Amino acid sequence: MAEHKKDANVPTATHAMGAPVPGYDRVHERRDVNIRAIIWALVGIAITVGIVCLIGYWTFNIFENQAAARDIPPSPVADTNVVPPQPRLQASPAIDMAVFRRYEDSLLSNYGWVDRPAGIARIPIDSAIAVIARRGMDVVRTSGRDTAAAQSLNPEAVPVGESAPDRP
Repeated sequence: MAEHKKDANVPTATHAMGAPVPGYDRVHERRDVNIRAIIWALVGIAITVGIVCLIGYWTFNIFENQAAARDIPPSPVADTNVVPPQPRLQASPAIDMAVFRRYEDSLLSNYGWVDRPAGIARIPIDSAIAVIARRGMDVVRTSGRDTAAAQSLNPEAVPVGESAPDRP
């Protein structure tokens, strides 16, 4: 039996009995990619990108010139060293916070006057906790006019000078 040939460029194979092998004549494509078309496409894309960049640059310059024409020049007598109003930004927030915390800690750990003429003093927080633990929280120190307001806030509180029913 004769060999089966479809194309002179495509090899064929036969079985031992001489029959053609199915699908053997299917081989890879003989043509390559069109490099010239790919290069022209890339050149076209590059030219398009260049034109778009030039249009963008040109448009930006037009807008910048229009904005500059609308700007009003500052007065020559205007003070340029004006300090902005409070609150200003901190120059060094970490140092400011450390100073503030030291100040707050000194208030919490030292004796001092809050209002000397009124007789209001400040005691360290540890001493205040010890006093409250020893006396309890039911004593309210108020002036005569504030007694009713204090009683409305804490009805179980006993004004200074009076003793609670369960205490001697």
